[in-house]
Amino acid sequence: MLLAALGACAVPSREGAPTAPQTRTEPASPATGVSATAYVDKRAYRVGEPIQLTVEIHNGGPHPITMVHPDYWGVSEIRVSDGAGRHREPTSVYKAQRKAVQATLTVEPGATASHTFEELTTFTCCYAYTYRSLPAGSYSVVVEIVNPPLEVEPPSGWSRKWEGRLTTPAVDVTIGR
Repeated sequence: MLLAALGACAVPSREGAPTAPQTRTEPASPATGVSATAYVDKRAYRVGEPIQLTVEIHNGGPHPITMVHPDYWGVSEIRVSDGAGRHREPTSVYKAQRKAVQATLTVEPGATASHTFEELTTFTCCYAYTYRSLPAGSYSVVVEIVNPPLEVEPPSGWSRKWEGRLTTPAVDVTIGR
């Protein structure tokens, strides 16, 4: 796993997390040729069973793109809504120390790169936000990837050659008892 839990703690929601000066990023337009899709390893899970969500980033453009890696601090956000369309807050928040995080991801023209979010977990500058303990029900999951990250400075090696916001179509998941 990519994090070492240093202990569960009471933490504000993502909206209250520390932030760096924000830059405006626009959704990636179809003209850029960059798109994202998401899928889960199966559609139905038992309560407490790990959900692995994979995002594929496709570069349909004529040039390679180098983006900040989806697992880097503050780049990706997983949004979960219940069957009634209500936003769900993460079920667990951990103070986290990251290990071996890849800083950038390059996708060649015509290629697709993928990243799996283990147990529906994303990271900000100090915390891991996870949905690993969702109760039984139907859910819709969307991933948004933002370049550059809004909460921290981009890593060295990122050349600003691709900036934007990718949002996956919703993935439906059912959790049963």
